[in-house]
Formats: sequence, C-alpha cells, structure tokens
Amino acid sequence: METRCWLCDIHPIWSKKKPLCHGCYTACNIKKLLHIFPDTNRKKMKVVNLNKKYGDKIFQDMILLKAGESTLDTVGKNHGLTRERIRQIYEMLFDEKYTNAFALKSKRLHEQKEQSEIEYHKFESRISRSNGRGQTSVGLTAEAAFYEKCKEKGINVTMNRGKSHIDAIVNGYNVDVKCCNVAAFTCKSLLTPYYRFSATKYQAQHVDFFAFCINEYQTWFIIPNIPKNTKSFTKYISSKKINNEWLEAWHLLTEPKKQ
Repeated sequence: METRCWLCDIHPIWSKKKPLCHGCYTACNIKKLLHIFPDTNRKKMKVVNLNKKYGDKIFQDMILLKAGESTLDTVGKNHGLTRERIRQIYEMLFDEKYTNAFALKSKRLHEQKEQSEIEYHKFESRISRSNGRGQTSVGLTAEAAFYEKCKEKGINVTMNRGKSHIDAIVNGYNVDVKCCNVAAFTCKSLLTPYYRFSATKYQAQHVDFFAFCINEYQTWFIIPNIPKNTKSFTKYISSKKINNEWLEAWHLLTEPKKQ
C-alpha cells in the first residue's frame, strides 16, 4: 500500500478519500479532477503501517484485549507503548473506543458472577456443601428429607434456591419446611412435649402449607396456613396428639389448588 502522494510522490497521503497529499488534493479539487483517482481505504493503510512498526504480534494482542483476556498495561509492556497509544491503536483497528469494550467486558463478568451465584444457591449445591452442623445444616437436612418424602409419594416438588423466603413449590402450593430437635416445653399434667416453629411476616402472608418435622420421632406434620396471617407468628405442635389431623397429612399436598 502506497503511503506517499500518487501525484507528487513526495509528500505523505493526507486525504482520507483519495491517495493525495494536502496540496495535490486542493489543486485537483479546484480543477475538479478528483474523480480520476481511486478511493482509498484509510483503515487498511493504518493497518499496514502498524504491521511495519510493531509486527503481527500487535494484532494478536489486540484481539486478546478485545476478548477481555488481556489489559492495556500488558499489551503496552509487550510493545513498549503507553496505555493511551494502545487505546488509539484499539480504536483504529476496531472502530470503537476501548471504554466501550471495557463496559462490555464488565457486563459479561457481572453476568458470569450472577450465574455463578445462582449455581451456588441451588438446592443440590447447598446439600453437597452441607457438613451436618449448625442450624443451617439442620434446616437443609430437613429440606432434603422433605424432598425425598415427596418423591417417594409421587408428589411433584420443586425446591427453591437459597435465600428464598419459601423452600418449595409442591403442586402449585407454596410450602415452607420447618423442623425441631428439642421440645420447647412439656405439659406437666399430661406429660406431653410441645414443639414449636416460627414464621416470618412474608411466610405468614404467602405460604400455603408448613411441612413441620420433629426430628426426634421423624414425624411430619403438613399444616395448612389457613387463614393466612398478616404478621409473623409461632405455632406449637404436640407429638403425642395421635388424632392430630395434620399428622402425616401428605394428601393435602396432592389436592388441586383452588384458584
């Protein structure tokens, strides 16, 4: 690619449209002779000049920079150039400012972080990380047991990811899993232990059923949240109340949800 004026063959090409220097371009424009010269591709000329100055490696490094796999500092050090010069070369090659590419890279990293967080809080991932200790692990164990129980009974269940206010969706019902290891108190006259669980304000307003497990007896209570409360509450359940209508009442979760 020629870099000197086609007419005088002395001065460098100045025009972005024709292969002419400033003086020759002005003279030809006045005499209306520009049409006899071919149009030039300024970008190709710049690419050729870059190749002469820095070699092929500059193009490989710029592709890595565009893909977000390199930085201005790294490319600059490889070629002994400043960050600003790398910005200029980047804009020259890709017809966009590096700041736009950096914004796209930041957006991509943000999306990757969000996806990673979603994977981290998935039910299966939480179970695999559980070490069986602490209140969180106890709750996860109860959720896993509830999931297996539903699968065993052929009930359609989907466990929500971590940080959700509600643990599961069962046949369209919002179900929150609760569990208790130790009785809250024992009625002295009846010698009956009572176990308790609590619900937040959001759960009180949106949950359809509470699946409450007494770990000591591996007993489940399917408790409907009717009527729905407007604020948080605490409920007490007796393990010795054999005629309790909620005891192992899994059939409540199989009934069609009323609209």
